[in-house]
Amino acid sequence: MRAKESSVRIAVNTMRARLTALGFNITIITFQITQLSSERSGPVVPGFDGTLQTATIALHFALLLSVAAMVALLASSAMSGDGACDSPAFVAGDLLMFLGLSYTLVAFFQPLLTELSTRQLPTPQDTEKFQLLFRTISYMAAVTWALAAYVGPIVSLLRSPFGKVWNVALGVSYLLLMVMLAHFIGIAFELQLRLEHEYVSQWPVLQLFFLPLEWLIPVTTR
Repeated sequence: MRAKESSVRIAVNTMRARLTALGFNITIITFQITQLSSERSGPVVPGFDGTLQTATIALHFALLLSVAAMVALLASSAMSGDGACDSPAFVAGDLLMFLGLSYTLVAFFQPLLTELSTRQLPTPQDTEKFQLLFRTISYMAAVTWALAAYVGPIVSLLRSPFGKVWNVALGVSYLLLMVMLAHFIGIAFELQLRLEHEYVSQWPVLQLFFLPLEWLIPVTTR
């Protein structure tokens, strides 16, 4: 008996393009994890082999999301002669891919911007220029994160051919996953600040939906 064929047929090259992007992202992630491990920076946690760094936690999230995206994309391919993608797992893989990219950005910019926000230069003129540079990097990083975390997934859901029910279910699942991971990143960030700099940072609810708000608020003002 022949299996029922889906009316949706997404070209396999579309999936290959996403797998290529995921491959590059995983390469960057693994390289950065190795670099952070060799630097041994961040507060030491007794009984833990390593240091507590928000960037490391974010990189591991990004790695897991990227691998999950690869699995979903591969699972969306039909076992047929052309191997076209005919399953909503394709869109799920798309969403996981974008979330993985966003956490790669978090891992790169969270420690950099946290460090820059605490720097003071000798003269007011230098400080003003430095703050301008800091704000520029902060806003560019935040906008890029928003493109990866929100714009990309929204475009994928709007262009999804799998119907409203699937799109709504995938969109809600994406938001829930985003909030859950942002919550854990918030815990890691607060612990790192408390152990390393003795800062006490609150994690606003709004920030769960727009993670880089932390980048736009100088640490010294919290």
